[in-house]
Amino acid sequence: MKNLNLKTTIRKDIAEMKPYVAVPFLWDINQKLERPIKLDSGENQFGCSPKVIGALAAAGLFNFYPDSEYKQLRAVFAKYTGISIDNIMVGSGSDELLDLLFRLILDQDDQVINCPPTFGMYEVLVKLNKGKIISVPRLANFSLDMTGIKKALNEKVKMIVVCTPNNPTGTTTSKDEILTLLRTNKIVIIDEAYFEFSGSTVVPLITKYPNLIVLRTLSKWAGLAGLRLGYGIMNPFFVEQLLKIKPPYNVNSAAVIAGIAAMSDDEWKKRVTKTIVMERKRIKCELQKFPRFEVYPSKANLLFIKVKSNYEELKKALLNESIIVRYYDSYKAFRLSVGTQTQNTKVIEVCKKISVSQQESIIFDMDGVLIDVTESYRQAIVLTANYLLGKETIKASDVDEIKAIPGFNNDWDVTYVLYALAKQNRLKRDWSKIAKAMLPVDRKSQEFLQIFSVFQTYYLGSKMFIDTYKETPPFNYSNSLIAKEKCLIKPNFLKQLIKMGYKIAIATGRPKTEALEAIRLARLTSYFSANNLVALEDVTLEKPSPEPLLLAQKIINAQKSIYVGDTQNDKIAAKAANMDFYFISTIRDGDSFPNVNSFLQWFINKRRL
Repeated sequence: MKNLNLKTTIRKDIAEMKPYVAVPFLWDINQKLERPIKLDSGENQFGCSPKVIGALAAAGLFNFYPDSEYKQLRAVFAKYTGISIDNIMVGSGSDELLDLLFRLILDQDDQVINCPPTFGMYEVLVKLNKGKIISVPRLANFSLDMTGIKKALNEKVKMIVVCTPNNPTGTTTSKDEILTLLRTNKIVIIDEAYFEFSGSTVVPLITKYPNLIVLRTLSKWAGLAGLRLGYGIMNPFFVEQLLKIKPPYNVNSAAVIAGIAAMSDDEWKKRVTKTIVMERKRIKCELQKFPRFEVYPSKANLLFIKVKSNYEELKKALLNESIIVRYYDSYKAFRLSVGTQTQNTKVIEVCKKISVSQQESIIFDMDGVLIDVTESYRQAIVLTANYLLGKETIKASDVDEIKAIPGFNNDWDVTYVLYALAKQNRLKRDWSKIAKAMLPVDRKSQEFLQIFSVFQTYYLGSKMFIDTYKETPPFNYSNSLIAKEKCLIKPNFLKQLIKMGYKIAIATGRPKTEALEAIRLARLTSYFSANNLVALEDVTLEKPSPEPLLLAQKIINAQKSIYVGDTQNDKIAAKAANMDFYFISTIRDGDSFPNVNSFLQWFINKRRL
């Protein structure tokens, strides 16, 4: 007998189709890992309502077929949604409803607009039913590309499928955007699998828009993922047609009984969903403290988390702790289902531990981080500008505003720009638009050289000016602003860092002589010297260039570093150097600390987890 190639006996498109890769089965995971924490598929870690267990235990009808029209179950969903029973269709999970809808609506080569990244089964089921997927990728923040969708519309497009909150990102689509889609007169399927965690729905639009179909599931909030139960809200016409083509008993009796019981326990539903939402917020709040993670806003029972560095190391760390999540390698991200408080805490601890343990050095900015310069450099800027203007025009607040603009890291440059703006009477305008970065030719001008001499006289005092530059200062200034500088860091923290194995360095825009003098005055010579200091003369480009940071990392022979700074220039430089950045600022946000000591206290504590 001639060998039969079985591949030729099936549809060619299915033979060539890539399968949807589901998450591993819990039993299989248990064979490999001890006490796994399975947070990869949006399952409810709290289980189902006790009423479900009681109802299943009391039921005695499993030897009979269920009602093929599921009138009692549909009536329960109708009451829950505020829609007529004629608008309700049930299925063995919302996956089956999608399959039935595509089978009902699509002809050969009809097109369906899909918006990835999203639930992978949309594409599989469309192809299975001989449709064609038109992918319109989401924008960078994972919102819909409405312009792209409009461009993709043509006479072959039959349907648009949108998951909101979206799987895997948790992001939502606004009602106005959905209305725009409905007005295209295409069939619009809105997958509200995570509705109970968002509280936002378009079900009320069903009666006005016959082309709207909303799908929901009891796999997430109700904890019935293993029983497979979903329902759809749609125009009665679609319900009638689906009842014609579905298998007669497509939902099993256990799922029917469990679904009715789950829907009757409103108190349990509210308590569990509230707990999950609170835990979702806690996880996001904790992880977004680390620059390594970008945690996207979510209204589902999951979080989508991009890992900006050490992605593979994080995967290994989670696996070592038997924590199972869903990975998206193309985004270097993972989807985390919200679990119990204990499970979530374990995830947070692992993420925090790798965030600090992967770093082997800490590089500090000097001014505003290690050294208080409010009465030295900042004061020298004000005194210099006003000296040359001949009147008290410039204030400390003016200095703060200019230094907040990226590109103004050097205090001589700041003085020059403030002086120039004041001469032009432009101090009251939007400086971020009119303040121009310094050019090499500017620093060679007579005006800049004059500013430099006056500035250094105030900052160093006449005696140190003569010792440093071997020339006479423009005027006599017996004081020395550098002597007013104060140490901001507690040396004990530096001692602890070194004891823990961290290398430390400074990357500053100061001239080396001044930086070493500041270190001496602050009594930090036990920790910093010319050997772990990068100053102005050491680089060709200042911050926001990454050059000072990368050189600092090199001279201490480190591979991975974090940078601690207090300006936008520092932040830009750290990003360009691929270093995690910690912001020292009195204006608090998710990544900032009020002072270097609070940062180090937090950092050391987390490192000891």
